Amino acid sequence: MRLLKMKSVVPVMLLTAAAALFTSSAAYADIITFTLNSPNASLSGFPAPYAEVSIDRTNSTTAVFTVTGDTTGGFTYLLGGTGAFGFNSTDTITLSGFSSLTLSNGGSGTEDGFGTFAYTLNNFDGFTSALASLSFTATNNSGTWASAANVLSLPTGATNLLEGHIFVNNGHCGGTGQDPCVTGFATNGGGGSTGGGGSTIPEPASMLLLGAGALAAAYRARRRATR
Repeated sequence: MRLLKMKSVVPVMLLTAAAALFTSSAAYADIITFTLNSPNASLSGFPAPYAEVSIDRTNSTTAVFTVTGDTTGGFTYLLGGTGAFGFNSTDTITLSGFSSLTLSNGGSGTEDGFGTFAYTLNNFDGFTSALASLSFTATNNSGTWASAANVLSLPTGATNLLEGHIFVNNGHCGGTGQDPCVTGFATNGGGGSTGGGGSTIPEPASMLLLGAGALAAAYRARRRATR
């Protein structure tokens, strides 16, 4: 009898624990994604989207940025040149772990048509070294990030969170396949201090907790049905 009682209590305990853990943890995802789909005048004749940005908060002071050029309407979009990528944050941040030797820290920079960005990356040698994707690590030296959505923020006077220096190619521009059709800049179209325009991806731990709670509830219902 005692064993049967324990079996009926275990699922309830699992459900309660899962609910407690889920509600006590931060209600944010570890990853937020953005699409660079708002062009300046130079890119306005080419179809969006131009690039995808993923920000993965690996802990409270570290986030990994990954930027990938899109292929849209037969055009391949690469990232390159001065201001190959830029983002805004009011935190004091160190950039490291660049995915390519052609990348370097560009500091604060003003990008054509979109104002100033607190942190930028430069890519060496224009189209010759333009990249299909890039990644780097950002480390917060002035505080902590409660979620991936908190990594980006707008300094006074800034209007955009993210930018990319886009090199457009359709495979035969300039007659050689080696020259860009055009270059220009694109942003995610503005956004607020908590990552406006972004989409969150549920963190695995939260998904597991929800799954455990659902299983416990189902088990409890099945036990009742068989009595």
